Amino acid sequence: MMDSELFEDWVLRYGHMLKKRYSKNQKKRFLSSLVADLSALGQEVSLRKDKADKDSLHVVVGNLKQARTVVATYYDTSAVATGDYCYFNLEKQKKAITIPILALGGLLLVVGLLVTYFFTIPFLAQGLTWRLVLIALGYFIYFLIFGRITKGWPSGKTMIRNTSSLLLVLDYLKDNSDSSLAFVFYDNGVQGKSSIQKVANKLDLERQQLILLDSIGAEGQLMCLTSNRQNTAIPGIIGQQASDLGPKTKLFLVATNSDSDAKKLFLSKEALAAKELKEENFLLLKEYLANLERGKKK
Repeated sequence: MMDSELFEDWVLRYGHMLKKRYSKNQKKRFLSSLVADLSALGQEVSLRKDKADKDSLHVVVGNLKQARTVVATYYDTSAVATGDYCYFNLEKQKKAITIPILALGGLLLVVGLLVTYFFTIPFLAQGLTWRLVLIALGYFIYFLIFGRITKGWPSGKTMIRNTSSLLLVLDYLKDNSDSSLAFVFYDNGVQGKSSIQKVANKLDLERQQLILLDSIGAEGQLMCLTSNRQNTAIPGIIGQQASDLGPKTKLFLVATNSDSDAKKLFLSKEALAAKELKEENFLLLKEYLANLERGKKK
């Protein structure tokens, strides 16, 4: 159950201590903890390098080739962004991240120019003094901060996106240590479909099913998106068609709105900022995955 001591430990670790997984070092610390937790559950764990991105690592649990069903979720987290999270609109996602970068970067640039004009230039006329050394140190720190801002500032509101999904997988494996499913935690999921496409390319989708998870702990009813409506009759879960998904692929998510056009689905900024997980969604998905293992779902 979600109220177990072990689950609460995971919430503390991944929802608070390791909630930012944006920089290389942040991801490294997270992966070290995740692999240790999965190994403690008795899982067969492997780290796979991304050939296109040497700094990216993907965590695979189980046998990716033999499993009939592969469950995948991204573990990286986004930079600070404005507005809602639009699931299928990558352009809006990019703009939502770019706006804070431009605003903070512009403000910092103006501050730097003002400090230089009114403070630094007058001190330069006095020659080399200890104050000038402190000013030089201040500029060093200033440019470090400026560089960080231009790359995006890591968001701290990550409990829903996508910490909730990796917590669901951990919770499922805790109760199903001998699972016949395979699981993938992949990097760069906040940057579009390229990473999940790499996962799909490693599967035989003629005989294997791919299940994707995104923000499943948000307040609201779970949705199951597929490229074909025929396979979405799941009790307690809304079925919807999404043309962007490949064959034998299901995407489970929670959306604030309901629209026949999947590209318009979004999760509100209020829902993204939530710190509490919706237990009902966890129970529904755990039961669905358990049914897959028992062969009741195709």
